[in-house]
Amino acid sequence: VAVATDDEKLVVVSLLDTSVLHTLDGHRGSVNSVSYSPDSTYLASTGCNGTVRVWDMRGDEPSCVSVLHKAGYVCEPGSSMDQSKARWSPDGRFIAVPGSGHTIKLVERGTWQIATELGGMHSKMVSHVAWSSNSKYLASVGLDGHVVVWDVTARASILTHAVSGSLCQVDWNPRGNMLAFTDGAGAMYIWDDVIPLDQGHAPPYERHPVARGTAAGPADDGTTSTLLGGLFDDNADEDTGPGAEIDDDDGGDDDIDDGEALDDFVVDDDHGGYAEHHVPRWTASDAQAHAFQPGSTPWIDGRRYLALNMVGSVAAVAQDSYNTIEIEFHDKSLHRDMHFSDSFRFSLAALADAGCLFATTTRELANDRSLRS
Repeated sequence: VAVATDDEKLVVVSLLDTSVLHTLDGHRGSVNSVSYSPDSTYLASTGCNGTVRVWDMRGDEPSCVSVLHKAGYVCEPGSSMDQSKARWSPDGRFIAVPGSGHTIKLVERGTWQIATELGGMHSKMVSHVAWSSNSKYLASVGLDGHVVVWDVTARASILTHAVSGSLCQVDWNPRGNMLAFTDGAGAMYIWDDVIPLDQGHAPPYERHPVARGTAAGPADDGTTSTLLGGLFDDNADEDTGPGAEIDDDDGGDDDIDDGEALDDFVVDDDHGGYAEHHVPRWTASDAQAHAFQPGSTPWIDGRRYLALNMVGSVAAVAQDSYNTIEIEFHDKSLHRDMHFSDSFRFSLAALADAGCLFATTTRELANDRSLRS
């Protein structure tokens, strides 16, 4: 996983043992956003000074292949509402970067040049963007309270929607014609039947082939490949990337160990407790997950949500000298709810079936008790 830091660095950490694999230098200021390409070949990062860097993650030592100065917004570290977040398209062709002039710049893979700009609809800063799963549409929200849906091929907006208050995040339903977006007060909105299919527009959930790269070089010539599963895809445990090893144990009943075949031989018919029922636990997966941008709600009565998704929720409860983190799961048969004391005052979290990731902003911001009012 790639982690953006306030000390001008990117840190790539192994999820297996939390060891630091790489430290990437080059930004001049705090790094506020990171986003992997769908095939994990490239990593895009944005800094608070508006610089966008693209890193080639192949080989033993990642290298910076492109620097775009002033492509993104110039902002202050620490305020999530004032930080632009670059996002790769699911087909791997473009990076969407909210930038100056309240526009969205589309950086083309391979040339690393700005191919086009989408603008003229937002009157204030574009705070977040999200691609539809087929890469045909791009949704953007801004501090002006507007949601705009763009047809990327036509380079034009096709739909707008306005609410009162600043909007901070937006996301598509990966399998349906639906958008979800949130505002700065913690309210979430659902926009159903977004794309007018009766007017000849393609559905937003039809996938296109992914632009992939290998150790020999990037496959930017349109080579067809399969998009790796997302954080909450039912098939996310399957590694379909180059060089993936096939696990025979998951493929069928051809090679069943004799011991495993007798696991259910003992039946606890008198409820004596000697036939133990094994509940699946969290397991590490090699499958590449979609990039994510953690977010959190404001403090309300000493409580805030750090994450909320289809897996469960992560909440922080303010105590006198620390916070209490509460993790609750929707499916109680797979995971057990838990809580722990948090002396680091985490302000960001991301929850998935494989585990939970926590981070915090600058210590001055995290310790600002005025945020808890």
